[in-house]
Amino acid sequence: MPWKFGSSRPGSSLDTGRKSEDPGIDPLAAIQATLSIAKDSVTGLGVPGLEAAVGALLSVINSVKNVKDNNEDLLSFATTVRRFSDIITSPLQTLKISAPWAMTSELQHRLTALTK
Repeated sequence: MPWKFGSSRPGSSLDTGRKSEDPGIDPLAAIQATLSIAKDSVTGLGVPGLEAAVGALLSVINSVKNVKDNNEDLLSFATTVRRFSDIITSPLQTLKISAPWAMTSELQHRLTALTK
């Protein structure tokens, strides 16, 4: 029998139509904090493998968060490069129209490749 998560009780988030994502809360950070506390809490309980399992899950969550952060940084960097390219390309294109010698074909090719 497959697991069903959530609740169909009146007043639950599923019943009210609320979105489950709160823009002010980072779910990965919340899970990370919870697992850190859980890892410290299960130490010394005497349950074989529990501390290792929580630690392994925490490592996976840390890796996922790092990938997410890297992806956001990469998107931000791409936006910065695009803006920089626009700032540089516009004046150079003006120079190219008025003085073709001002922008070499190699520079034009590099700027075109940079914007892609």
